Amino acid sequence: MRIMAVTRENIVEYATEQFSQFGVRSIRMDDISRGLSMSKRTLYEIFENKEALLVECWELHSQRRAKMLEQHRFDNILLDILDFASHVDRFQDKEWIFINDMNKFYPEIFKKTVEQNTQIIADKIRREFIKGQQLGYVMEDVDLDILILMIRDSFQAIKQYVDKNENIDSNGIHKSIRNLMLYILRGIATDKGRELINDYKKQYIDK
Repeated sequence: MRIMAVTRENIVEYATEQFSQFGVRSIRMDDISRGLSMSKRTLYEIFENKEALLVECWELHSQRRAKMLEQHRFDNILLDILDFASHVDRFQDKEWIFINDMNKFYPEIFKKTVEQNTQIIADKIRREFIKGQQLGYVMEDVDLDILILMIRDSFQAIKQYVDKNENIDSNGIHKSIRNLMLYILRGIATDKGRELINDYKKQYIDK
């Protein structure tokens, strides 16, 4: 039986999965080589050290997240943001383990990639808000740069709070996130947009 050689892509794919599931500090190069049934020597011939492997894994992870956002189809930016804010479990997903570890242990690598993806996200959301303006849901005189920063910083603050409070009251944080987004979005919505938000609130929040 012929054994297929493990490629660089195989290693990055497998390591990214392991780092995402168990964290950066929990997975060693020994674990990677063992999991792929390859010698540790061969692994080090391809990647000089764990940090070199992490760089490529983090790039792959970040590219996938950015691609998911690019491919996501927004129905209405106001309602999509409210829907996202209504699911705090998205801030506690296992994939955040890798993100948090990279931020904590490899801040320079983390910062460089996040800055690149932040612009991708901002551009995507900007296009959706412009669409909302064209459809008459968002006021024309809204400064989109400031609005996007407000929404981004609000979610980042929430994420940091969730990270620091393991025994968080899910009901309380759900309500706080929704109310914060309701306040922001109602402030920039037209009468037509506020009517849409109020209908969403009655159907999904007040019931």
